[in-house]
Amino acid sequence: MKCGCTNCKCEDCLCGPHATFFDALGNHNRLLVVNTLRKKQKNVTEISSETGLEQSAVSHALTKLENAGIVRKEKDGKFRIYAIEENIDELMHIVDNHVRVHCRGDA
Repeated sequence: MKCGCTNCKCEDCLCGPHATFFDALGNHNRLLVVNTLRKKQKNVTEISSETGLEQSAVSHALTKLENAGIVRKEKDGKFRIYAIEENIDELMHIVDNHVRVHCRGDA
């Protein structure tokens, strides 16, 4: 699939989907939400309480993360419970190891 970028020369360009995925993870609030959900599935109120983010900011972050396939939601009565996708949890463990070895935190 061609992404439409002017610099792209590849036949099967994935720049668009890759950009969507990394954009979803490339925000401090969304990373807070992801790391909170790595511990346990939660509803918006619980995520807000744990992260210190306003509920509207949590909801906005969850929408972006859900659209990128990073989190999923399930209904539980009047609540929506959010959980991280299993393959994303595995990916985040790889990222954790990479950061421990290669990143100094001063970037």
